[in-house]
Amino acid sequence: LAFGSDQDYQIDIINELDLANATYGITQVAGLHNISKAFLFRDVGRAVHAPAHITEKVVQLFRSKSEFTFLASIQQKSSTSGVIFSIHESEHSYFELESSGVREEIRYHYRFKGKPRSESFPYRLADGQWHKIALTISASHLLLHVDCN
Repeated sequence: LAFGSDQDYQIDIINELDLANATYGITQVAGLHNISKAFLFRDVGRAVHAPAHITEKVVQLFRSKSEFTFLASIQQKSSTSGVIFSIHESEHSYFELESSGVREEIRYHYRFKGKPRSESFPYRLADGQWHKIALTISASHLLLHVDCN
């Protein structure tokens, strides 16, 4: 349930995944809440791919909206690093959110005027605890909330 937003503009990517055909190097486990799904990333080579109809819906939303918010609950072990979320179409990358447990920072990678850019935020996600992330992106601003901060 979301307040103040149209259901047509919301996508629950985790619930849309077809684990039999869309993933490798990961295992589905219990999430933050008893009824939620989570994924445990075990191998070096791993990927989660949304079904084609969800991918197309995400791409269409990016093309038609100038602002969006990405929400996630994550649990990361200490001294690990990895991509939390990445959206790209062929060679065009929309954005990538990454956590570095070694540097204790969250990094946001994007392109501006055709050149790769990064923004870093000091925050220790790799502590074995569950964290809630909200990343809002608009034409000129980036707002990151972790655990309501």
